[in-house]
Amino acid sequence: MTTTLREQLLQLTVAVETAMTSADYSAYRRYVEPRASFFEPRSRGTLLQVIITTIIVIVIVIVIVIIVIVIIIIIIIIIIIIIIIIIIIILLNNKGPTGL
Repeated sequence: MTTTLREQLLQLTVAVETAMTSADYSAYRRYVEPRASFFEPRSRGTLLQVIITTIIVIVIVIVIVIIVIVIIIIIIIIIIIIIIIIIIIILLNNKGPTGL
């Protein structure tokens, strides 16, 4: 049985909507041109651009946050090491009472 053009368009539309609502970017990418922009009734007149821009921004923000966290952890470790070295130096220089 052959499907009509209308049925094919309906199936593709459902597939795109499913990919969008489930945040399945790989499936969405199969159906939509990455540079596309469009108006949609749910956007209330706002021009929408394909999710790739949003995904890129989210990935960049996540990478920056991870880098900042790693830098903070490294700084904390360095401070702890410096404190330990200072304590060791103080303990080694403390000779205690020498009058015995």
